[in-house]
Amino acid sequence: MVYGLLRRMERHGFVFSQWSVEESGPARRIYRITEEGLDYLKDYLRRLRRVKFLIERLISEG
Repeated sequence: MVYGLLRRMERHGFVFSQWSVEESGPARRIYRITEEGLDYLKDYLRRLRRVKFLIERLISEG
């Protein structure tokens, strides 16, 4: 499931991947976040904080 999500994120430009080949052991795919991915993450976190604030407000006033 995680790798499917990473592949979708890569198609949308939020992460990129490259193969890492060491002398010993199998090749590994390494994922890194892009600038676009960081911007999306920051925006999403702002929205989550807003929702958290609203939920806390509803609970405290309830």
